[in-house]
Amino acid sequence: MSVGRPATAARYFSDLRLVCSLISGAWPASRNLIPAPVLADAPGQYVTRLSSVNPRPYRLCDTPPLDPRPGAALIAAAARILEGDDLRVLGEFVTPARDSVTRKSPRDRWIRRCQRAGHDCSDGFRDALEPLVNTFQRSDHRSRRRRAPARQVNFAPEHIPGQLQDNWHRQHFHHLGEIRPRLLRRAAALRLAQMSAGGSLTEAAAFLGIGHRYIAASPGSSAFSADPAQFRLAVHALARELSTTPDLTDYKHRREALRTRYIDPAA
Repeated sequence: MSVGRPATAARYFSDLRLVCSLISGAWPASRNLIPAPVLADAPGQYVTRLSSVNPRPYRLCDTPPLDPRPGAALIAAAARILEGDDLRVLGEFVTPARDSVTRKSPRDRWIRRCQRAGHDCSDGFRDALEPLVNTFQRSDHRSRRRRAPARQVNFAPEHIPGQLQDNWHRQHFHHLGEIRPRLLRRAAALRLAQMSAGGSLTEAAAFLGIGHRYIAASPGSSAFSADPAQFRLAVHALARELSTTPDLTDYKHRREALRTRYIDPAA
């Protein structure tokens, strides 16, 4: 089992390898991921040795340690993470900060490594990692920065309202802190529509009839105070729920039917 899903041995070891490389590359910030205190210093010594040998140690952070002590620490930590149902604990190391992230940052290098090796990983690992990283699958090789529909989404964009209904907001987003509910509901609706249809947030906003100001106030901007990782995890949790819910409301039909309806002053 890897992140709550069955996995072949080969794909499980690919998952282990990538999590180990993330812990090494994020050291010392990732120290708290080592489960055994007696082993907590071993990966630090290993990373320090790599740094002394190569001024660009990120090229070697995927190399298994020959010393069994840091190897045991990294594998034990990675195995414990993969035993869970999500990769939430990795969020702070792979989620982009609110400021810009360069292609030379450790986080971006690790994500590019995942993109290259992702086909070797398990389905559970790939699906759990998706909401934590600000990357997307292109719809084809000719399209630049165009998102393809998310995998395993069984609802259509017409099933998404212009802003989340109350029960969806209470169940999945109430824990996201001090942020205006209207902004949060609009931002989540945009992401869900984009996941189901692909394309850009601008296209999703046009489909839902949402103003562009809500795109500018999306996760990662100063106007959005919620944790981007927590927001994306909540959106994906709601997407999984919608994918298994029968007879969803066609909000697109409702919007079109009510577009020319109005209550006159006398009424």
